[in-house]
Amino acid sequence: MFINVKTVTADQLPKGESGLVLHINHKDEVVGGTATEDAYTRCNPAKMERHYKEAIAHNYDYFRKPQDEGGKGMADFNAGLLTKYPEGWLRFSFQPMSYALAKHLLKRIKTLLAEKAEAEGCTHKRREPVLKRIA
Repeated sequence: MFINVKTVTADQLPKGESGLVLHINHKDEVVGGTATEDAYTRCNPAKMERHYKEAIAHNYDYFRKPQDEGGKGMADFNAGLLTKYPEGWLRFSFQPMSYALAKHLLKRIKTLLAEKAEAEGCTHKRREPVLKRIA
């Protein structure tokens, strides 16, 4: 299913408005998202530019490291997709709605994003082979 959404830059996001902010790649696909009570503050243009530069440098660990260690503490699939598609830090779609609804929708979207990341090989999880003992 495809829907047409208007993409905006971080400085075009509304100040003080709650809703769902989706990160959009160059193929107009969703590659990340956040639920927020203030879209502009959450996706501050300077912060998004900084993240874009880290993603261009393929600094996956910066996004995965816990926040108390200077990282972003992102889930594996989020870090993988936004490192593979760094333009997602600069292109957004904003859907105004209550914060509670945005959180609910984002939870469902993240399930789909995790599947997308796995399909595209964007995850960095180290999987141990499952050894089956045949009796």
